[in-house]
Amino acid sequence: MKKRIICLVLALVIALCLTACGGGNSNSGTQSGPASRSGGLWDKKFEGVTLKRILWYTPSESENKLVKEFEEKTGAKIVDEIVDYENYNTKIASSIAAGDPYDIGYIYGAFFPTQIIAGMYQPIDTSYMSSEYLLDASSADTIKLGGFDINKMDYYKWKNNYYGLSSYWDVDMMVLYYRTDLFAEAGLKTPNQYVESGEWNLDTFYNLAKQLTNARAGMCGYCAGGENTRSYAEFVQAQGTQIVKYDSNGIPSQNLNDSKVLDGLNFIKKITTGATAVINANASFRKGTAAMSIDGLYEAPKMMNDSNVPNTVKNNWDIAPIPLAASNQGGAYPCDWLKAIGIVNGSKNGEAVAAFALHMSQGKGDNIWEEYLTDEQIKRIIPYYANINYANYAYGTLGEDYVTMIAKIIGGDDLSQLINEYKTSFKAQIDKTINE
Repeated sequence: MKKRIICLVLALVIALCLTACGGGNSNSGTQSGPASRSGGLWDKKFEGVTLKRILWYTPSESENKLVKEFEEKTGAKIVDEIVDYENYNTKIASSIAAGDPYDIGYIYGAFFPTQIIAGMYQPIDTSYMSSEYLLDASSADTIKLGGFDINKMDYYKWKNNYYGLSSYWDVDMMVLYYRTDLFAEAGLKTPNQYVESGEWNLDTFYNLAKQLTNARAGMCGYCAGGENTRSYAEFVQAQGTQIVKYDSNGIPSQNLNDSKVLDGLNFIKKITTGATAVINANASFRKGTAAMSIDGLYEAPKMMNDSNVPNTVKNNWDIAPIPLAASNQGGAYPCDWLKAIGIVNGSKNGEAVAAFALHMSQGKGDNIWEEYLTDEQIKRIIPYYANINYANYAYGTLGEDYVTMIAKIIGGDDLSQLINEYKTSFKAQIDKTINE
């Protein structure tokens, strides 16, 4: 973690030096923003082309603005159909069967690899992944220029083919929420101060949670999520591993044999059971009975618009990165669902869909959370997206089985026996999915 912070500081110093010297992409010292990218798909026209897009959500104002810019720039027309999330894949499959497929669909974590196995999407033409279309994530300014994020697209690789076009921002990002007033009252360094000193990890997180736990006052140091009880899976991801692993072609297998998975599960046991516990079933960040919580950025607007959340919580929170284990040398950051744009099977407009995805990569998508964060907080989260550890559990009932296994750990069941038991069920669910 310390090395990552040093690298970020060095990158910032270099960027400042380049700006001062008129270097980098700037043509003058008075440039107000990053230059736009051009050539090939960036500039191609698609006059008279209509792209049918299927969504399960109502697009945000910022997303609609990007779509309109694409239409004006290319001459193409985007026609949206919004359907229920539960019917999303059924509608795509029906459109293909009817010979009238949508053009633009979304490959979401909960849908992969089932959408691919069912033949809903075309493999991505490798020409769309040439260097001029790939993301340069070296600075905040180059990220703004957009481009396909190959590191995220690797998660949508199946049998040596890519199926999803992802941007830097196509992640439901997770953060640690914490109560600033409780830290101040206890005279404790905040998580962000530990980040600054290079000491933020699972050990310092646990020590803070322990010191902030006060059973008499009804306060826990930590709680699992905001409005939902999460599965604690982030503490396994924090080890730099996952319960499902993938080979070079993207083919999955269960990973409960990994010692890092065991370390993560043991940490969950530590914070939830016996004398070392820093949480109980009633702990709630929203209700003001927990000092820290891990949840998505999407929790910020939900929390701030919930009339049941007391002002003491609404007026006294900040965000920090999820703490990582010392063994997570690569600094892979835990996150929630990952999204990508896919070219629906049967579409004759693959190039236009790729150009649309490229254009959309210049925005943050559904970023309603931004209006609830300060400029400093928004700047703080940018590096979290650079190196994610995405854990896909979308294999039959594997996700539900995982939650059940963790619930048994919290209930005091023997961890070794549980791992032996669930290795079999995890493998069965993966095999069932990929062989259907």
